[in-house]
Amino acid sequence: MNRPLLRAPKSLRRRPYRASRAVIAHAPLEYSAERTAPRWLLVLASALAVLVVVELIVGLAVIA
Repeated sequence: MNRPLLRAPKSLRRRPYRASRAVIAHAPLEYSAERTAPRWLLVLASALAVLVVVELIVGLAVIA
């Protein structure tokens, strides 16, 4: 019997697994990485912390 093959419309056909993965791989990220603190801010905070520790040690030495 020679009957024509009926195909589903293109919108109803299932995409291959590889194609759907490729679409997911190129999706934009919703959450961007948090920005890190600038290097100068870390250096300044570290220097201030060292000064506070030195001042505490000097203060304890003067009291004793």
